[in-house]
Amino acid sequence: MDGPFRCIRHASLVPPGGAVHPVRTRYLAGDRCPLHVHDFCEIFWIEQGTARHLRPSGEELLEAGDCLAVPPAMAHGLIAADHQGFSVVNIAMPAAVLAFARSRWSGPWPWGEAADDARPLRLGPAALARLGAWLDDLRLGAPLLDAEATALVVLREVARREDERDRDLPAPLQRALAGLAAGDLPLDLAPPLLARACGWSVTHLNRVMRAARGCTTTALLDRLRLERAERLLRLDPRAVTAIALACGFPSLPHFYRRFTATHGCSPGAYRRRQREGVLGRG
Repeated sequence: MDGPFRCIRHASLVPPGGAVHPVRTRYLAGDRCPLHVHDFCEIFWIEQGTARHLRPSGEELLEAGDCLAVPPAMAHGLIAADHQGFSVVNIAMPAAVLAFARSRWSGPWPWGEAADDARPLRLGPAALARLGAWLDDLRLGAPLLDAEATALVVLREVARREDERDRDLPAPLQRALAGLAAGDLPLDLAPPLLARACGWSVTHLNRVMRAARGCTTTALLDRLRLERAERLLRLDPRAVTAIALACGFPSLPHFYRRFTATHGCSPGAYRRRQREGVLGRG
Protein backbone atom coordinates (compact mmCIF):
# COMPACT_ATOMS: atom_id res chain seq x y z
CA MET A 1 0.00 0.00 0.00
CA ASP A 2 2.81 2.41 0.75
CA GLY A 3 4.24 2.44 -2.80
CA PRO A 4 5.78 5.81 -3.69
CA PHE A 5 3.44 7.72 -1.37
CA ARG A 6 3.51 8.36 2.36
CA CYS A 7 1.04 6.09 4.17
CA ILE A 8 -0.90 7.51 7.13
CA ARG A 9 -1.88 4.90 9.72
CA HIS A 10 -5.20 4.90 11.54
CA ALA A 11 -3.52 3.84 14.77
CA SER A 12 -1.44 7.02 14.74
CA LEU A 13 -4.57 9.22 14.72
CA VAL A 14 -6.87 7.75 17.35
CA PRO A 15 -6.39 6.61 20.96
CA PRO A 16 -6.33 2.84 21.62
CA GLY A 17 -9.73 1.29 20.99
CA GLY A 18 -11.00 4.38 19.18
CA ALA A 19 -12.44 4.39 15.66
CA VAL A 20 -13.08 8.01 14.63
CA HIS A 21 -10.70 10.88 13.91
CA PRO A 22 -12.64 14.06 12.98
CA VAL A 23 -10.73 17.25 12.15
CA ARG A 24 -11.44 20.60 10.51
CA THR A 25 -8.40 22.17 8.81
CA ARG A 26 -7.93 25.61 7.32
CA TYR A 27 -5.48 25.76 4.40
CA LEU A 28 -4.02 29.14 3.51
CA ALA A 29 -2.52 30.10 0.17
CA GLY A 30 0.53 27.91 -0.45
CA ASP A 31 -0.50 25.27 2.11
CA ARG A 32 -0.76 21.76 0.77
CA CYS A 33 -1.40 18.19 1.82
CA PRO A 34 0.82 16.18 -0.58
CA LEU A 35 -0.18 12.94 -2.25
CA HIS A 36 -0.59 10.15 0.28
CA VAL A 37 -2.48 6.94 0.98
CA HIS A 38 -3.82 5.56 4.25
CA ASP A 39 -4.87 2.30 5.82
CA PHE A 40 -8.31 3.70 6.69
CA CYS A 41 -11.27 5.12 4.80
CA GLU A 42 -11.84 8.85 4.84
CA ILE A 43 -14.86 11.04 4.18
CA PHE A 44 -14.13 14.69 3.58
CA TRP A 45 -15.97 17.76 2.34
CA ILE A 46 -14.99 21.34 1.54
CA GLU A 47 -16.75 23.77 3.87
CA GLN A 48 -15.49 27.07 2.47
CA GLY A 49 -13.27 28.24 -0.35
CA THR A 50 -11.79 26.37 -3.29
CA ALA A 51 -9.21 23.57 -3.34
CA ARG A 52 -7.34 21.57 -5.94
CA HIS A 53 -7.71 17.85 -5.34
CA LEU A 54 -4.44 16.16 -6.26
CA ARG A 55 -4.54 12.70 -7.86
CA PRO A 56 -1.77 10.69 -9.60
CA SER A 57 -3.80 11.09 -12.80
CA GLY A 58 -4.17 14.88 -12.45
CA GLU A 59 -6.08 17.53 -10.50
CA GLU A 60 -9.70 18.55 -10.07
CA LEU A 61 -11.19 21.71 -8.63
CA LEU A 62 -13.25 21.31 -5.45
CA GLU A 63 -15.60 23.99 -4.17
CA ALA A 64 -17.69 24.44 -1.03
CA GLY A 65 -20.01 21.46 -0.62
CA ASP A 66 -17.94 18.99 -2.62
CA CYS A 67 -17.80 15.71 -0.70
CA LEU A 68 -15.79 12.54 -1.34
CA ALA A 69 -15.46 9.10 0.24
CA VAL A 70 -11.84 7.98 -0.07
CA PRO A 71 -10.93 4.27 0.13
CA PRO A 72 -7.52 3.23 1.48
CA ALA A 73 -6.12 2.42 -1.96
CA MET A 74 -6.72 5.91 -3.33
CA ALA A 75 -3.74 8.27 -3.40
CA HIS A 76 -4.76 11.91 -3.11
CA GLY A 77 -3.84 15.31 -1.67
CA LEU A 78 -5.14 18.87 -1.40
CA ILE A 79 -3.80 22.34 -2.09
CA ALA A 80 -5.38 25.80 -1.94
CA ALA A 81 -6.65 26.88 -5.36
CA ASP A 82 -6.31 30.61 -4.72
CA HIS A 83 -5.08 33.19 -2.23
CA GLN A 84 -8.22 32.89 -0.08
CA GLY A 85 -7.50 29.29 0.92
CA PHE A 86 -10.14 26.79 1.98
CA SER A 87 -11.57 24.89 4.96
CA VAL A 88 -12.02 21.12 4.86
CA VAL A 89 -13.50 18.53 7.22
CA ASN A 90 -11.82 15.10 7.24
CA ILE A 91 -13.22 12.10 9.12
CA ALA A 92 -10.96 9.04 9.28
CA MET A 93 -12.53 5.67 10.11
CA PRO A 94 -11.59 1.99 9.86
CA ALA A 95 -11.59 0.67 6.30
CA ALA A 96 -14.42 -1.74 7.12
CA VAL A 97 -16.78 1.20 7.70
CA LEU A 98 -16.84 2.04 4.00
CA ALA A 99 -17.74 -1.57 3.18
CA PHE A 100 -20.48 -1.39 5.82
CA ALA A 101 -21.88 1.80 4.26
CA ARG A 102 -21.76 0.35 0.75
CA SER A 103 -23.69 -2.71 1.88
CA ARG A 104 -26.53 -0.41 2.93
CA TRP A 105 -26.57 1.65 -0.26
CA SER A 106 -28.89 0.47 -3.03
CA GLY A 107 -27.75 1.02 -6.60
CA PRO A 108 -24.39 2.23 -7.93
CA TRP A 109 -22.02 3.70 -5.36
CA PRO A 110 -22.51 7.49 -5.63
CA TRP A 111 -18.79 8.30 -5.73
CA GLY A 112 -18.05 5.72 -8.44
CA GLU A 113 -17.21 2.04 -8.20
CA ALA A 114 -13.47 2.29 -8.93
CA ALA A 115 -11.10 4.14 -6.58
CA ASP A 116 -9.27 5.67 -9.53
CA ASP A 117 -12.53 7.13 -10.85
CA ALA A 118 -13.91 8.41 -7.54
CA ARG A 119 -15.73 11.69 -8.12
CA PRO A 120 -16.92 14.35 -5.66
CA LEU A 121 -20.59 15.07 -5.07
CA ARG A 122 -21.91 18.56 -4.32
CA LEU A 123 -23.91 19.08 -1.11
CA GLY A 124 -25.90 22.24 -0.49
CA PRO A 125 -25.52 24.69 2.42
CA ALA A 126 -28.39 23.11 4.37
CA ALA A 127 -26.68 19.71 4.15
CA LEU A 128 -23.37 21.25 5.24
CA ALA A 129 -25.12 22.87 8.22
CA ARG A 130 -26.55 19.51 9.28
CA LEU A 131 -23.20 17.77 8.87
CA GLY A 132 -21.53 20.56 10.84
CA ALA A 133 -23.96 19.99 13.71
CA TRP A 134 -23.18 16.26 13.62
CA LEU A 135 -19.45 17.00 13.59
CA ASP A 136 -19.77 19.18 16.71
CA ASP A 137 -20.97 16.12 18.62
CA LEU A 138 -18.41 13.68 17.17
CA ARG A 139 -15.47 13.15 19.51
CA LEU A 140 -11.96 11.95 18.78
CA GLY A 141 -11.66 8.21 19.38
CA ALA A 142 -15.42 7.60 19.28
CA PRO A 143 -16.26 3.89 18.94
CA LEU A 144 -17.06 1.93 15.79
CA LEU A 145 -20.79 2.51 16.21
CA ASP A 146 -20.20 6.26 15.85
CA ALA A 147 -18.05 5.67 12.77
CA GLU A 148 -20.79 3.64 11.10
CA ALA A 149 -23.42 6.20 12.09
CA THR A 150 -21.29 9.00 10.62
CA ALA A 151 -20.92 7.19 7.31
CA LEU A 152 -24.70 6.68 7.16
CA VAL A 153 -25.38 10.33 8.06
CA VAL A 154 -23.20 11.46 5.16
CA LEU A 155 -24.86 8.94 2.82
CA ARG A 156 -28.24 10.23 3.92
CA GLU A 157 -27.23 13.74 2.86
CA VAL A 158 -25.98 12.37 -0.46
CA ALA A 159 -29.30 10.58 -0.98
CA ARG A 160 -31.22 13.75 -0.14
CA ARG A 161 -29.21 16.07 -2.33
CA GLU A 162 -31.44 15.65 -5.37
CA ASP A 163 -34.36 16.64 -3.17
CA GLU A 164 -32.72 19.86 -1.99
CA ARG A 165 -35.14 22.31 -3.57
CA ASP A 166 -32.92 25.28 -2.93
CA ARG A 167 -29.59 23.99 -4.26
CA ASP A 168 -29.89 25.86 -7.58
CA LEU A 169 -30.42 29.23 -5.90
CA PRO A 170 -27.61 31.82 -5.75
CA ALA A 171 -25.09 31.18 -2.97
CA PRO A 172 -26.07 34.18 -0.73
CA LEU A 173 -29.69 33.00 -0.67
CA GLN A 174 -28.65 29.38 -0.10
CA ARG A 175 -26.60 30.47 2.92
CA ALA A 176 -29.49 32.49 4.33
CA LEU A 177 -31.90 29.58 3.86
CA ALA A 178 -29.40 27.23 5.50
CA GLY A 179 -29.33 29.64 8.44
CA LEU A 180 -33.11 29.40 8.66
CA ALA A 181 -32.97 25.60 8.51
CA ALA A 182 -30.31 25.49 11.22
CA GLY A 183 -32.18 27.94 13.44
CA ASP A 184 -29.47 30.60 13.18
CA LEU A 185 -32.01 32.99 11.65
CA PRO A 186 -35.57 33.33 13.01
CA LEU A 187 -38.51 32.19 10.89
CA ASP A 188 -40.38 35.42 11.64
CA LEU A 189 -37.91 37.00 9.25
CA ALA A 190 -39.66 39.38 6.86
CA PRO A 191 -38.55 39.77 3.22
CA PRO A 192 -36.54 42.97 3.93
CA LEU A 193 -34.58 41.18 6.69
CA LEU A 194 -33.96 38.14 4.46
CA ALA A 195 -32.74 40.49 1.73
CA ARG A 196 -30.35 42.10 4.22
CA ALA A 197 -29.05 38.67 5.26
CA CYS A 198 -28.26 38.02 1.58
CA GLY A 199 -26.64 41.43 1.12
CA TRP A 200 -29.27 42.34 -1.48
CA SER A 201 -32.08 44.80 -1.95
CA VAL A 202 -35.66 43.57 -1.55
CA THR A 203 -36.22 44.23 -5.25
CA HIS A 204 -33.30 41.99 -6.22
CA LEU A 205 -34.39 39.26 -3.79
CA ASN A 206 -37.91 39.25 -5.23
CA ARG A 207 -36.50 39.15 -8.75
CA VAL A 208 -34.33 36.14 -7.87
CA MET A 209 -37.24 34.33 -6.23
CA ARG A 210 -39.58 34.85 -9.15
CA ALA A 211 -36.94 33.74 -11.67
CA ALA A 212 -35.88 30.65 -9.68
CA ARG A 213 -39.16 29.58 -8.05
CA GLY A 214 -41.95 31.50 -9.72
CA CYS A 215 -43.13 32.70 -6.32
CA THR A 216 -42.72 35.65 -3.99
CA THR A 217 -40.28 35.81 -1.09
CA THR A 218 -43.26 35.85 1.27
CA ALA A 219 -44.50 32.56 -0.24
CA LEU A 220 -41.06 30.99 0.28
CA LEU A 221 -40.96 32.05 3.93
CA ASP A 222 -44.49 30.74 4.42
CA ARG A 223 -43.39 27.38 2.99
CA LEU A 224 -40.52 27.17 5.47
CA ARG A 225 -42.79 28.13 8.37
CA LEU A 226 -45.37 25.51 7.41
CA GLU A 227 -42.72 22.80 7.09
CA ARG A 228 -41.44 23.56 10.57
CA ALA A 229 -44.97 23.73 11.99
CA GLU A 230 -45.86 20.34 10.50
CA ARG A 231 -42.75 18.83 12.10
CA LEU A 232 -43.36 20.44 15.50
CA LEU A 233 -46.98 19.35 15.60
CA ARG A 234 -45.77 15.76 15.33
CA LEU A 235 -42.77 16.03 17.65
CA ASP A 236 -43.30 18.92 20.06
CA PRO A 237 -45.85 18.77 22.94
CA ARG A 238 -46.35 22.54 23.11
CA ALA A 239 -49.74 24.09 22.45
CA VAL A 240 -50.69 25.02 18.88
CA THR A 241 -50.41 28.73 19.75
CA ALA A 242 -46.84 28.29 20.99
CA ILE A 243 -45.91 26.38 17.83
CA ALA A 244 -47.40 29.10 15.63
CA LEU A 245 -45.26 31.71 17.40
CA ALA A 246 -42.14 29.48 17.26
CA CYS A 247 -42.58 29.16 13.50
CA GLY A 248 -42.82 32.90 12.96
CA PHE A 249 -46.47 33.26 11.97
CA PRO A 250 -47.68 36.81 12.65
CA SER A 251 -50.98 35.66 14.17
CA LEU A 252 -52.87 32.48 15.12
CA PRO A 253 -55.66 33.06 12.56
CA HIS A 254 -53.06 33.47 9.80
CA PHE A 255 -51.41 30.20 10.89
CA TYR A 256 -54.76 28.35 10.86
CA ARG A 257 -55.66 29.69 7.41
CA ARG A 258 -52.30 28.79 5.83
CA PHE A 259 -52.05 25.37 7.51
CA THR A 260 -55.62 24.37 6.65
CA ALA A 261 -55.19 25.47 3.03
CA THR A 262 -52.07 23.28 2.73
CA HIS A 263 -53.07 20.20 4.74
CA GLY A 264 -56.86 20.20 4.42
CA CYS A 265 -57.39 20.27 8.18
CA SER A 266 -56.63 22.47 11.18
CA PRO A 267 -53.31 22.17 13.06
CA GLY A 268 -55.10 20.55 16.01
CA ALA A 269 -56.81 17.99 13.75
CA TYR A 270 -53.52 17.23 12.03
CA ARG A 271 -51.85 16.57 15.40
CA ARG A 272 -54.69 14.31 16.55
CA ARG A 273 -54.57 12.36 13.29
CA GLN A 274 -50.82 11.75 13.68
CA ARG A 275 -51.18 10.58 17.28
CA GLU A 276 -54.15 8.33 16.51
CA GLY A 277 -52.13 6.64 13.76
CA VAL A 278 -49.34 5.84 16.20
CA LEU A 279 -51.72 4.61 18.91
CA GLY A 280 -53.71 2.51 16.44
CA ARG A 281 -56.97 4.36 16.93
CA GLY A 282 -59.11 5.11 13.92
